[in-house]
Amino acid sequence: MSESSITPQTVTAAIYARKSVLTEKGESIENQVRRGIAYCEARGWNYIVYDKDEGYSGKNTDRPDFERMMADAEKGKFQYIISYKLDRISRSVLDFSDFIEKLNQLGIGYISITENFDTSTPVGRAMMMIIAVFAQLERETIAERVRDNMIDRAKLGKWNGGPVPMGFDVEKKEFFVDGKKKKASKLVINPHESEIIMQFYLWYYYDPNSSIRRNVVRANKMGILTKRGGRWNDNQMARILQNPIYCIADEEAYEYFLKEGVTIVSRKEEFDGKHGLILYNRRRPYKKTTRERDKSEWILAVGEHEGFIPSKIYIGVQNKLKENSLKAPRTGQGIKSVLSGLVKCGICKRTMVLSYSKRHKNDDDYTYAYFRCSTKEKQGIDCGNKNIRADVIEDAVIEELKKLSLDREYIYERIKELIKSNDSKKPTLLKEKKRIEEQINGIEKQIDNLINLASTGALPAELIKQKYESYEKEKSELIQNYNNIDIELNRIESENIEADFIYSRLRDFAELYDDLSFEEKKSLIQSLVKEVIYTNNEVDIKLYLLPIYKDSQDISGTKNSAICYRTDMGS
Repeated sequence: MSESSITPQTVTAAIYARKSVLTEKGESIENQVRRGIAYCEARGWNYIVYDKDEGYSGKNTDRPDFERMMADAEKGKFQYIISYKLDRISRSVLDFSDFIEKLNQLGIGYISITENFDTSTPVGRAMMMIIAVFAQLERETIAERVRDNMIDRAKLGKWNGGPVPMGFDVEKKEFFVDGKKKKASKLVINPHESEIIMQFYLWYYYDPNSSIRRNVVRANKMGILTKRGGRWNDNQMARILQNPIYCIADEEAYEYFLKEGVTIVSRKEEFDGKHGLILYNRRRPYKKTTRERDKSEWILAVGEHEGFIPSKIYIGVQNKLKENSLKAPRTGQGIKSVLSGLVKCGICKRTMVLSYSKRHKNDDDYTYAYFRCSTKEKQGIDCGNKNIRADVIEDAVIEELKKLSLDREYIYERIKELIKSNDSKKPTLLKEKKRIEEQINGIEKQIDNLINLASTGALPAELIKQKYESYEKEKSELIQNYNNIDIELNRIESENIEADFIYSRLRDFAELYDDLSFEEKKSLIQSLVKEVIYTNNEVDIKLYLLPIYKDSQDISGTKNSAICYRTDMGS
Protein backbone atom coordinates (compact mmCIF):
# COMPACT_ATOMS: atom_id res chain seq x y z
CA MET A 1 0.00 0.00 0.00
CA SER A 2 1.40 3.41 -0.98
CA GLU A 3 0.16 6.96 -0.43
CA SER A 4 0.45 10.39 -2.00
CA SER A 5 1.31 13.37 0.19
CA ILE A 6 -2.10 13.69 1.82
CA THR A 7 -3.56 17.13 2.45
CA PRO A 8 -6.51 16.95 4.88
CA GLN A 9 -8.61 19.57 3.03
CA THR A 10 -8.79 17.64 -0.26
CA VAL A 11 -10.60 14.47 -1.33
CA THR A 12 -8.73 11.19 -0.82
CA ALA A 13 -9.40 8.14 -2.99
CA ALA A 14 -8.40 4.49 -2.59
CA ILE A 15 -6.99 3.03 -5.81
CA TYR A 16 -7.58 -0.73 -5.90
CA ALA A 17 -5.81 -2.96 -8.46
CA ARG A 18 -5.96 -6.73 -8.92
CA LYS A 19 -4.95 -9.36 -11.44
CA SER A 20 -5.98 -12.97 -10.89
CA VAL A 21 -2.99 -14.70 -12.52
CA LEU A 22 0.41 -13.46 -13.59
CA THR A 23 -0.11 -14.60 -17.19
CA GLU A 24 -3.65 -13.22 -17.52
CA LYS A 25 -4.33 -11.06 -20.55
CA GLY A 26 -5.42 -7.50 -19.87
CA GLU A 27 -4.10 -4.54 -17.98
CA SER A 28 -1.20 -5.15 -15.60
CA ILE A 29 -1.49 -4.01 -12.00
CA GLU A 30 1.04 -1.26 -12.74
CA ASN A 31 -1.11 0.11 -15.57
CA GLN A 32 -4.27 -0.09 -13.45
CA VAL A 33 -2.55 1.91 -10.70
CA ARG A 34 -1.15 4.41 -13.22
CA ARG A 35 -4.62 5.06 -14.63
CA GLY A 36 -6.01 5.52 -11.13
CA ILE A 37 -3.29 7.98 -10.15
CA ALA A 38 -3.83 9.98 -13.36
CA TYR A 39 -7.57 10.14 -12.59
CA CYS A 40 -6.86 11.49 -9.08
CA GLU A 41 -4.19 13.97 -10.15
CA ALA A 42 -6.46 15.40 -12.83
CA ARG A 43 -8.92 16.30 -10.06
CA GLY A 44 -6.36 17.35 -7.46
CA TRP A 45 -7.23 14.40 -5.21
CA ASN A 46 -4.95 12.59 -2.78
CA TYR A 47 -4.76 8.83 -3.14
CA ILE A 48 -3.84 5.60 -1.33
CA VAL A 49 -2.87 2.59 -3.46
CA TYR A 50 -3.88 -1.00 -2.64
CA ASP A 51 -2.11 -3.23 -5.18
CA LYS A 52 -0.94 -6.37 -3.38
CA ASP A 53 -3.66 -8.79 -4.56
CA GLU A 54 -1.84 -10.12 -7.62
CA GLY A 55 -2.74 -13.78 -8.17
CA TYR A 56 -6.10 -13.56 -6.33
CA SER A 57 -9.31 -14.42 -8.19
CA GLY A 58 -12.28 -12.08 -8.52
CA LYS A 59 -14.78 -14.87 -7.73
CA ASN A 60 -15.10 -13.47 -4.19
CA THR A 61 -13.64 -10.74 -1.98
CA ASP A 62 -11.40 -12.95 0.20
CA ARG A 63 -8.21 -11.04 -0.63
CA PRO A 64 -5.73 -9.54 1.89
CA ASP A 65 -5.26 -6.09 0.35
CA PHE A 66 -8.97 -5.74 -0.41
CA GLU A 67 -9.71 -6.54 3.24
CA ARG A 68 -7.10 -3.97 4.36
CA MET A 69 -8.75 -1.38 2.12
CA MET A 70 -12.20 -2.08 3.58
CA ALA A 71 -10.77 -1.84 7.12
CA ASP A 72 -9.35 1.59 6.19
CA ALA A 73 -12.76 2.52 4.75
CA GLU A 74 -14.27 1.86 8.19
CA LYS A 75 -11.68 4.28 9.63
CA GLY A 76 -12.72 7.02 7.20
CA LYS A 77 -9.35 7.26 5.43
CA PHE A 78 -10.86 8.07 2.02
CA GLN A 79 -14.05 9.26 0.31
CA TYR A 80 -13.89 7.22 -2.94
CA ILE A 81 -12.73 3.78 -4.10
CA ILE A 82 -11.41 3.70 -7.68
CA SER A 83 -10.71 0.62 -9.82
CA TYR A 84 -9.79 0.17 -13.46
CA LYS A 85 -12.87 -1.98 -14.07
CA LEU A 86 -15.77 -3.14 -11.96
CA ASP A 87 -14.67 -6.80 -12.08
CA ARG A 88 -11.40 -5.86 -10.33
CA ILE A 89 -13.55 -5.55 -7.19
CA SER A 90 -15.49 -8.80 -7.66
CA ARG A 91 -17.14 -10.94 -10.34
CA SER A 92 -19.84 -12.06 -7.91
CA VAL A 93 -23.06 -10.02 -8.11
CA LEU A 94 -23.84 -10.84 -4.47
CA ASP A 95 -20.39 -9.77 -3.25
CA PHE A 96 -20.48 -6.61 -5.37
CA SER A 97 -23.95 -5.74 -4.10
CA ASP A 98 -22.73 -6.17 -0.51
CA PHE A 99 -19.68 -4.04 -1.34
CA ILE A 100 -21.83 -1.16 -2.64
CA GLU A 101 -24.22 -1.46 0.30
CA LYS A 102 -21.26 -1.18 2.67
CA LEU A 103 -19.93 1.90 0.85
CA ASN A 104 -23.37 3.51 0.99
CA GLN A 105 -23.43 2.99 4.77
CA LEU A 106 -19.99 4.58 5.06
CA GLY A 107 -20.77 7.45 2.68
CA ILE A 108 -18.02 6.36 0.25
CA GLY A 109 -18.37 6.57 -3.52
CA TYR A 110 -17.13 4.02 -6.08
CA ILE A 111 -15.67 4.91 -9.50
CA SER A 112 -14.89 2.59 -12.41
CA ILE A 113 -12.42 4.30 -14.77
CA THR A 114 -13.02 2.35 -17.99
CA GLU A 115 -16.79 1.97 -17.55
CA ASN A 116 -17.00 5.70 -16.76
CA PHE A 117 -19.51 5.81 -13.94
CA ASP A 118 -19.62 6.44 -10.21
CA THR A 119 -22.12 5.75 -7.46
CA SER A 120 -22.83 9.41 -6.74
CA THR A 121 -25.58 9.31 -9.41
CA PRO A 122 -28.64 6.99 -9.72
CA VAL A 123 -27.68 6.15 -13.33
CA GLY A 124 -24.19 5.20 -12.20
CA ARG A 125 -25.57 2.83 -9.56
CA ALA A 126 -27.97 1.19 -12.02
CA MET A 127 -25.32 0.75 -14.73
CA MET A 128 -22.91 -0.70 -12.20
CA MET A 129 -25.29 -3.46 -11.11
CA ILE A 130 -26.10 -4.33 -14.74
CA ILE A 131 -22.39 -4.72 -15.56
CA ALA A 132 -21.89 -6.81 -12.40
CA VAL A 133 -24.62 -9.19 -13.56
CA PHE A 134 -22.91 -9.62 -16.94
CA ALA A 135 -19.50 -10.13 -15.28
CA GLN A 136 -20.89 -13.02 -13.25
CA LEU A 137 -22.73 -14.40 -16.28
CA GLU A 138 -19.43 -14.43 -18.20
CA ARG A 139 -17.71 -16.32 -15.38
CA GLU A 140 -20.51 -18.89 -15.15
CA THR A 141 -20.49 -19.29 -18.95
CA ILE A 142 -16.75 -20.03 -18.89
CA ALA A 143 -17.29 -22.62 -16.13
CA GLU A 144 -20.10 -24.21 -18.15
CA ARG A 145 -17.88 -24.27 -21.25
CA VAL A 146 -15.13 -26.05 -19.29
CA ARG A 147 -17.65 -28.65 -18.12
CA ASP A 148 -18.96 -29.10 -21.68
CA ASN A 149 -15.42 -29.65 -22.94
CA MET A 150 -14.87 -32.18 -20.18
CA ILE A 151 -18.03 -34.06 -21.18
CA ASP A 152 -16.99 -34.01 -24.86
CA ARG A 153 -13.60 -35.45 -23.91
CA ALA A 154 -15.26 -38.03 -21.67
CA LYS A 155 -17.46 -39.19 -24.55
CA LEU A 156 -14.28 -40.04 -26.45
CA GLY A 157 -13.04 -42.06 -23.47
CA LYS A 158 -9.78 -40.10 -23.35
CA TRP A 159 -7.45 -40.29 -20.41
CA ASN A 160 -6.75 -36.79 -19.09
CA GLY A 161 -3.05 -37.33 -18.43
CA GLY A 162 -1.14 -36.86 -15.20
CA PRO A 163 0.57 -39.59 -13.16
CA VAL A 164 0.04 -42.98 -14.81
CA PRO A 165 -2.11 -45.17 -12.51
CA MET A 166 -0.50 -48.37 -11.29
CA GLY A 167 -1.60 -51.29 -13.43
CA PHE A 168 -1.17 -49.37 -16.67
CA ASP A 169 1.45 -47.96 -19.01
CA VAL A 170 0.95 -45.13 -21.52
CA GLU A 171 0.88 -45.45 -25.27
CA LYS A 172 0.94 -42.28 -27.39
CA LYS A 173 -1.83 -42.12 -29.99
CA GLU A 174 -3.06 -39.74 -32.72
CA PHE A 175 -6.73 -39.17 -33.56
CA PHE A 176 -8.87 -36.78 -35.60
CA VAL A 177 -11.56 -34.32 -34.44
CA ASP A 178 -13.41 -32.32 -37.11
CA GLY A 179 -10.68 -33.22 -39.58
CA LYS A 180 -7.90 -31.92 -37.31
CA LYS A 181 -5.16 -34.22 -36.06
CA LYS A 182 -4.86 -34.40 -32.28
CA LYS A 183 -2.47 -36.27 -30.02
CA ALA A 184 -3.52 -38.19 -26.93
CA SER A 185 -2.22 -40.79 -24.54
CA LYS A 186 -3.88 -44.17 -24.23
CA LEU A 187 -3.63 -46.49 -21.25
CA VAL A 188 -2.52 -50.08 -21.85
CA ILE A 189 -2.45 -52.82 -19.22
CA ASN A 190 0.87 -53.53 -17.51
CA PRO A 191 0.68 -57.32 -16.91
CA HIS A 192 2.82 -57.42 -13.74
CA GLU A 193 1.24 -54.38 -12.06
CA SER A 194 -2.31 -55.41 -12.98
CA GLU A 195 -1.77 -58.70 -11.12
CA ILE A 196 -0.78 -56.72 -8.01
CA ILE A 197 -3.89 -54.51 -8.29
CA MET A 198 -6.05 -57.60 -8.68
CA GLN A 199 -4.46 -59.07 -5.55
CA PHE A 200 -5.26 -55.90 -3.57
CA TYR A 201 -8.92 -56.10 -4.61
CA LEU A 202 -9.18 -59.80 -3.79
CA TRP A 203 -7.61 -59.28 -0.35
CA TYR A 204 -10.14 -56.62 0.49
CA TYR A 205 -13.11 -58.43 -1.08
CA TYR A 206 -12.63 -61.86 0.51
CA ASP A 207 -11.05 -61.08 3.89
CA PRO A 208 -13.86 -60.85 6.52
CA ASN A 209 -11.69 -58.46 8.57
CA SER A 210 -10.55 -56.42 5.58
CA SER A 211 -9.30 -52.87 5.98
CA ILE A 212 -7.13 -50.46 4.03
CA ARG A 213 -4.51 -50.71 6.77
CA ARG A 214 -4.53 -54.50 6.57
CA ASN A 215 -3.87 -54.32 2.83
CA VAL A 216 -1.01 -51.83 3.39
CA VAL A 217 0.67 -54.02 6.03
CA ARG A 218 0.42 -57.15 3.84
CA ALA A 219 1.79 -55.34 0.77
CA ASN A 220 4.74 -53.85 2.65
CA LYS A 221 5.59 -57.13 4.41
CA MET A 222 5.62 -58.89 1.04
CA GLY A 223 7.94 -56.24 -0.40
CA ILE A 224 5.40 -55.06 -2.99
CA LEU A 225 6.35 -51.55 -4.12
CA THR A 226 4.33 -48.67 -5.55
CA LYS A 227 4.72 -47.61 -9.17
CA ARG A 228 7.39 -45.15 -8.04
CA GLY A 229 9.24 -47.80 -6.08
CA GLY A 230 8.15 -46.71 -2.60
CA ARG A 231 6.32 -48.31 0.30
CA TRP A 232 2.54 -48.27 0.47
CA ASN A 233 0.49 -46.04 2.77
CA ASP A 234 -3.22 -45.74 3.51
CA ASN A 235 -3.96 -42.93 1.05
CA GLN A 236 -2.29 -44.71 -1.86
CA MET A 237 -4.11 -47.96 -1.14
CA ALA A 238 -7.47 -46.18 -0.79
CA ARG A 239 -7.03 -44.48 -4.18
CA ILE A 240 -6.32 -47.87 -5.81
CA LEU A 241 -9.40 -49.49 -4.27
CA GLN A 242 -11.72 -46.60 -5.18
CA ASN A 243 -10.59 -45.93 -8.76
CA PRO A 244 -13.10 -47.17 -11.37
CA ILE A 245 -10.38 -47.06 -14.03
CA TYR A 246 -9.75 -50.76 -13.25
CA CYS A 247 -13.45 -51.79 -13.30
CA ILE A 248 -14.72 -53.69 -16.35
CA ALA A 249 -17.54 -51.68 -17.94
CA ASP A 250 -20.55 -54.01 -18.09
CA GLU A 251 -24.27 -53.78 -17.34
CA GLU A 252 -23.77 -54.38 -13.61
CA ALA A 253 -21.27 -51.48 -13.45
CA TYR A 254 -23.69 -49.24 -15.39
CA GLU A 255 -26.55 -49.95 -12.97
CA TYR A 256 -24.30 -49.41 -9.93
CA PHE A 257 -23.07 -45.96 -10.97
CA LEU A 258 -26.54 -44.96 -12.16
CA LYS A 259 -27.91 -45.84 -8.73
CA GLU A 260 -25.09 -43.84 -7.09
CA GLY A 261 -26.28 -40.71 -8.93
CA VAL A 262 -23.18 -40.32 -11.13
CA THR A 263 -23.58 -38.58 -14.52
CA ILE A 264 -22.90 -41.25 -17.17
CA VAL A 265 -22.10 -39.85 -20.61
CA SER A 266 -21.59 -43.17 -22.40
CA ARG A 267 -24.55 -45.15 -23.75
CA LYS A 268 -25.57 -48.31 -21.92
CA GLU A 269 -24.63 -50.44 -24.94
CA GLU A 270 -21.06 -49.10 -24.74
CA PHE A 271 -20.64 -50.97 -21.42
CA ASP A 272 -19.38 -53.95 -23.40
CA GLY A 273 -17.74 -56.09 -20.70
CA LYS A 274 -14.28 -55.33 -22.08
CA HIS A 275 -13.26 -51.70 -21.61
CA GLY A 276 -12.54 -49.93 -18.35
CA LEU A 277 -14.07 -46.73 -16.95
CA ILE A 278 -12.80 -43.18 -16.62
CA LEU A 279 -14.12 -40.80 -13.98
CA TYR A 280 -13.91 -37.03 -14.50
CA ASN A 281 -14.66 -34.08 -12.20
CA ARG A 282 -14.42 -36.13 -9.01
CA ARG A 283 -12.42 -33.60 -7.03
CA ARG A 284 -12.38 -29.81 -6.74
CA PRO A 285 -9.57 -27.48 -5.63
CA TYR A 286 -9.66 -26.58 -1.95
CA LYS A 287 -6.96 -24.26 -0.55
CA LYS A 288 -3.71 -26.15 -1.23
CA THR A 289 -5.32 -29.54 -1.70
CA THR A 290 -8.58 -30.97 -3.10
CA ARG A 291 -11.98 -32.03 -1.82
CA GLU A 292 -14.32 -34.66 -3.26
CA ARG A 293 -17.33 -33.28 -5.13
CA ASP A 294 -20.86 -34.55 -4.68
CA LYS A 295 -21.41 -37.70 -6.76
CA SER A 296 -24.01 -35.89 -8.87
CA GLU A 297 -21.14 -33.77 -10.29
CA TRP A 298 -19.00 -36.77 -11.26
CA ILE A 299 -18.77 -37.60 -14.96
CA LEU A 300 -18.29 -41.28 -15.86
CA ALA A 301 -17.43 -42.65 -19.29
CA VAL A 302 -16.33 -45.91 -20.87
CA GLY A 303 -12.60 -45.50 -21.59
CA GLU A 304 -10.51 -46.50 -24.54
CA HIS A 305 -8.47 -48.78 -22.28
CA GLU A 306 -9.37 -52.29 -21.16
CA GLY A 307 -10.55 -52.98 -17.62
CA PHE A 308 -9.39 -55.99 -15.61
CA ILE A 309 -11.28 -55.95 -12.27
CA PRO A 310 -14.69 -57.69 -12.63
CA SER A 311 -17.52 -55.30 -11.81
CA LYS A 312 -18.84 -57.67 -9.12
CA ILE A 313 -15.48 -57.47 -7.27
CA TYR A 314 -15.19 -53.68 -7.75
CA ILE A 315 -18.74 -53.00 -6.50
CA GLY A 316 -18.26 -55.38 -3.55
CA VAL A 317 -15.11 -53.53 -2.53
CA GLN A 318 -16.91 -50.15 -2.75
CA ASN A 319 -19.69 -51.45 -0.49
CA LYS A 320 -17.18 -52.77 2.07
CA LEU A 321 -15.24 -49.50 1.99
CA LYS A 322 -18.46 -47.62 2.76
CA GLU A 323 -19.40 -50.09 5.52
CA ASN A 324 -15.95 -49.87 7.14
CA SER A 325 -15.94 -46.06 6.99
CA LEU A 326 -19.14 -46.01 9.06
CA LYS A 327 -17.50 -48.20 11.72
CA ALA A 328 -14.37 -46.02 12.05
CA PRO A 329 -14.18 -43.39 14.81
CA ARG A 330 -14.97 -39.94 13.42
CA THR A 331 -12.00 -37.57 13.39
CA GLY A 332 -12.41 -34.50 15.58
CA GLN A 333 -15.37 -35.86 17.56
CA GLY A 334 -13.43 -38.03 20.02
CA ILE A 335 -10.53 -37.27 22.30
CA LYS A 336 -8.26 -34.43 21.18
CA SER A 337 -4.79 -33.34 22.25
CA VAL A 338 -3.18 -29.93 22.70
CA LEU A 339 0.05 -31.53 21.40
CA SER A 340 -1.35 -32.69 18.04
CA GLY A 341 1.27 -32.19 15.32
CA LEU A 342 4.07 -31.47 17.83
CA VAL A 343 5.04 -34.95 19.01
CA LYS A 344 7.85 -36.49 16.92
CA CYS A 345 9.26 -40.02 17.01
CA GLY A 346 12.82 -39.93 18.35
CA ILE A 347 13.75 -43.06 16.37
CA CYS A 348 12.50 -42.48 12.81
CA LYS A 349 11.86 -38.70 13.17
CA ARG A 350 8.29 -38.93 11.85
CA THR A 351 5.31 -37.17 13.44
CA MET A 352 3.46 -39.25 16.01
CA VAL A 353 -0.29 -39.36 15.42
CA LEU A 354 -3.19 -39.53 17.85
CA SER A 355 -4.94 -42.91 18.05
CA TYR A 356 -7.68 -44.38 20.23
CA SER A 357 -8.24 -47.56 22.23
CA LYS A 358 -11.22 -48.92 24.12
CA ARG A 359 -11.41 -49.43 27.89
CA HIS A 360 -13.10 -52.77 27.32
CA LYS A 361 -13.19 -54.91 24.22
CA ASN A 362 -16.94 -54.55 23.75
CA ASP A 363 -17.18 -50.92 24.84
CA ASP A 364 -18.21 -48.48 22.10
CA ASP A 365 -16.59 -45.48 23.81
CA TYR A 366 -12.99 -44.71 22.82
CA THR A 367 -11.67 -43.95 26.29
CA TYR A 368 -7.92 -43.63 25.82
CA ALA A 369 -6.01 -41.48 23.40
CA TYR A 370 -2.35 -42.22 22.77
CA PHE A 371 0.39 -41.16 20.37
CA ARG A 372 1.91 -43.73 18.03
CA CYS A 373 4.56 -43.33 15.35
CA SER A 374 3.10 -42.57 11.91
CA THR A 375 5.48 -45.10 10.32
CA LYS A 376 3.55 -47.75 12.20
CA GLU A 377 0.26 -45.93 11.56
CA LYS A 378 0.62 -45.43 7.79
CA GLN A 379 2.97 -48.16 6.61
CA GLY A 380 2.41 -50.90 9.16
CA ILE A 381 6.15 -50.96 10.01
CA ASP A 382 7.16 -50.92 13.69
CA CYS A 383 10.21 -48.67 14.16
CA GLY A 384 10.58 -49.85 17.77
CA ASN A 385 9.25 -46.76 19.56
CA LYS A 386 6.63 -47.42 22.23
CA ASN A 387 3.21 -45.80 22.18
CA ILE A 388 2.61 -43.10 24.81
CA ARG A 389 -0.66 -42.11 26.50
CA ALA A 390 -1.69 -38.64 25.34
CA ASP A 391 -2.68 -37.48 28.84
CA VAL A 392 0.68 -38.59 30.28
CA ILE A 393 2.83 -36.72 27.76
CA GLU A 394 0.51 -33.68 27.90
CA ASP A 395 0.77 -33.49 31.70
CA ALA A 396 4.56 -33.75 31.52
CA VAL A 397 4.85 -30.92 29.00
CA ILE A 398 2.32 -28.66 30.75
CA GLU A 399 3.97 -29.22 34.15
CA GLU A 400 7.38 -28.17 32.83
CA LEU A 401 5.97 -25.13 31.02
CA LYS A 402 4.30 -24.03 34.26
CA LYS A 403 7.55 -24.45 36.20
CA LEU A 404 9.43 -22.48 33.57
CA SER A 405 6.70 -19.81 33.60
CA LEU A 406 7.21 -19.23 37.33
CA ASP A 407 10.96 -18.75 36.86
CA ARG A 408 10.44 -15.26 35.43
CA GLU A 409 13.94 -14.05 36.14
CA TYR A 410 15.36 -16.88 34.06
CA ILE A 411 12.99 -16.18 31.16
CA TYR A 412 13.72 -12.45 31.25
CA GLU A 413 17.51 -12.96 31.31
CA ARG A 414 17.47 -15.50 28.46
CA ILE A 415 15.29 -13.30 26.25
CA LYS A 416 17.40 -10.26 27.08
CA GLU A 417 20.57 -12.19 26.15
CA LEU A 418 19.04 -13.29 22.87
CA ILE A 419 18.02 -9.76 21.87
CA LYS A 420 21.39 -8.34 23.01
CA SER A 421 23.22 -11.00 20.96
CA ASN A 422 21.11 -10.18 17.91
CA ASP A 423 21.58 -6.43 18.27
CA SER A 424 25.36 -6.86 18.59
CA LYS A 425 25.44 -8.34 15.07
CA LYS A 426 23.71 -5.36 13.45
CA PRO A 427 26.61 -2.82 13.29
CA THR A 428 28.93 -5.28 11.52
CA LEU A 429 26.18 -6.27 9.08
CA LEU A 430 25.25 -2.67 8.32
CA LYS A 431 28.91 -1.73 7.81
CA GLU A 432 29.40 -4.64 5.44
CA LYS A 433 26.19 -3.75 3.61
CA LYS A 434 27.44 -0.18 3.04
CA ARG A 435 30.82 -1.47 1.83
CA ILE A 436 29.15 -3.80 -0.69
CA GLU A 437 26.87 -0.99 -1.87
CA GLU A 438 29.92 1.18 -2.58
CA GLN A 439 31.56 -1.69 -4.49
CA ILE A 440 28.43 -2.15 -6.61
CA ASN A 441 28.35 1.57 -7.41
CA GLY A 442 32.04 1.39 -8.39
CA ILE A 443 31.46 -1.54 -10.74
CA GLU A 444 28.48 0.23 -12.34
CA LYS A 445 30.75 3.21 -13.08
CA GLN A 446 33.33 0.89 -14.63
CA ILE A 447 30.61 -0.66 -16.79
CA ASP A 448 29.53 2.85 -17.91
CA ASN A 449 33.15 3.70 -18.79
CA LEU A 450 33.45 0.44 -20.72
CA ILE A 451 30.33 1.25 -22.72
CA ASN A 452 31.77 4.69 -23.57
CA LEU A 453 35.01 3.06 -24.72
CA ALA A 454 33.07 0.65 -26.88
CA SER A 455 31.41 3.55 -28.69
CA THR A 456 34.81 5.07 -29.56
CA GLY A 457 36.30 1.83 -30.87
CA ALA A 458 39.39 2.33 -28.69
CA LEU A 459 39.38 -1.31 -27.52
CA PRO A 460 38.77 -4.56 -29.43
CA ALA A 461 35.15 -5.77 -29.22
CA GLU A 462 36.19 -9.17 -27.82
CA LEU A 463 38.14 -7.55 -24.96
CA ILE A 464 35.20 -5.27 -24.13
CA LYS A 465 32.89 -8.29 -24.09
CA GLN A 466 35.21 -10.19 -21.70
CA LYS A 467 35.56 -7.23 -19.34
CA TYR A 468 31.80 -6.58 -19.40
CA GLU A 469 31.02 -10.21 -18.52
CA SER A 470 33.62 -10.12 -15.73
CA TYR A 471 32.10 -6.93 -14.26
CA GLU A 472 28.57 -8.34 -14.48
CA LYS A 473 29.61 -11.57 -12.75
CA GLU A 474 31.31 -9.63 -9.94
CA LYS A 475 28.29 -7.34 -9.61
CA SER A 476 25.92 -10.32 -9.46
CA GLU A 477 27.95 -11.90 -6.64
CA LEU A 478 27.98 -8.62 -4.70
CA ILE A 479 24.22 -8.19 -5.11
CA GLN A 480 23.73 -11.74 -3.79
CA ASN A 481 25.86 -10.92 -0.73
CA TYR A 482 23.98 -7.64 -0.27
CA ASN A 483 20.64 -9.49 -0.36
CA ASN A 484 21.91 -12.11 2.10
CA ILE A 485 22.79 -9.35 4.57
CA ASP A 486 19.30 -7.87 4.15
CA ILE A 487 17.79 -11.30 4.84
CA GLU A 488 19.89 -11.67 7.99
CA LEU A 489 18.94 -8.18 9.23
CA ASN A 490 15.27 -8.96 8.65
CA ARG A 491 15.66 -12.29 10.46
CA ILE A 492 17.22 -10.54 13.47
CA GLU A 493 14.41 -7.98 13.59
CA SER A 494 11.74 -10.70 13.28
CA GLU A 495 13.41 -12.83 15.94
CA ASN A 496 13.56 -9.89 18.37
CA ILE A 497 9.84 -9.25 17.87
CA GLU A 498 9.11 -12.97 18.30
CA ALA A 499 11.24 -13.04 21.46
CA ASP A 500 9.12 -10.30 23.05
CA PHE A 501 5.99 -12.23 22.08
CA ILE A 502 7.28 -15.52 23.54
CA TYR A 503 8.39 -13.78 26.73
CA SER A 504 4.92 -12.35 27.40
CA ARG A 505 3.12 -15.65 26.66
CA LEU A 506 5.51 -17.82 28.66
CA ARG A 507 5.60 -15.41 31.60
CA ASP A 508 1.82 -15.67 32.02
CA PHE A 509 1.48 -19.37 31.15
CA ALA A 510 1.09 -20.78 34.69
CA GLU A 511 -1.46 -18.15 35.66
CA LEU A 512 -3.63 -18.34 32.52
CA TYR A 513 -3.44 -21.90 31.17
CA ASP A 514 -6.03 -23.70 33.34
CA ASP A 515 -8.72 -21.10 32.64
CA LEU A 516 -8.45 -21.32 28.83
CA SER A 517 -10.67 -23.27 26.43
CA PHE A 518 -9.22 -26.32 24.66
CA GLU A 519 -8.56 -24.37 21.45
CA GLU A 520 -6.94 -21.51 23.39
CA LYS A 521 -4.72 -23.97 25.30
CA LYS A 522 -3.66 -25.64 22.06
CA SER A 523 -2.91 -22.29 20.42
CA LEU A 524 -0.85 -21.14 23.41
CA ILE A 525 1.24 -24.32 23.57
CA GLN A 526 1.83 -24.39 19.81
CA SER A 527 3.07 -20.79 19.91
CA LEU A 528 5.74 -21.75 22.49
CA VAL A 529 6.69 -25.36 21.72
CA LYS A 530 8.58 -26.15 18.53
CA GLU A 531 8.42 -29.94 18.97
CA VAL A 532 8.16 -32.69 21.57
CA ILE A 533 10.50 -35.60 20.79
CA TYR A 534 9.47 -38.91 22.36
CA THR A 535 11.81 -41.92 22.50
CA ASN A 536 10.75 -44.92 24.62
CA ASN A 537 10.02 -43.30 28.00
CA GLU A 538 12.06 -40.16 27.37
CA VAL A 539 10.68 -36.79 26.29
CA ASP A 540 12.64 -33.82 24.93
CA ILE A 541 10.81 -30.51 24.67
CA LYS A 542 12.15 -27.90 22.30
CA LEU A 543 10.85 -24.35 22.71
CA TYR A 544 11.15 -21.56 20.18
CA LEU A 545 14.28 -19.41 20.75
CA LEU A 546 15.02 -20.35 24.38
CA PRO A 547 18.26 -22.19 25.36
CA ILE A 548 18.53 -25.22 27.69
CA TYR A 549 16.61 -24.79 30.94
CA LYS A 550 17.43 -27.98 32.90
CA ASP A 551 18.76 -31.46 32.24
CA SER A 552 16.36 -34.04 33.62
CA GLN A 553 13.43 -34.88 35.84
CA ASP A 554 12.29 -38.43 36.55
CA ILE A 555 8.52 -38.82 36.70
CA SER A 556 8.51 -42.61 36.34
CA GLY A 557 5.28 -44.28 37.34
CA THR A 558 3.01 -41.36 36.54
CA LYS A 559 -0.41 -42.70 35.62
CA ASN A 560 1.05 -46.22 35.27
CA SER A 561 3.35 -45.10 32.49
CA ALA A 562 7.08 -44.54 32.98
CA ILE A 563 8.56 -41.38 31.45
CA CYS A 564 12.04 -40.10 32.00
CA TYR A 565 11.61 -36.41 31.24
CA ARG A 566 14.10 -33.73 30.33
CA THR A 567 13.75 -30.39 28.63
CA ASP A 568 16.04 -29.54 25.75
CA MET A 569 14.95 -26.09 24.66
CA GLY A 570 16.44 -24.58 21.55
CA SER A 571 15.73 -22.81 18.28
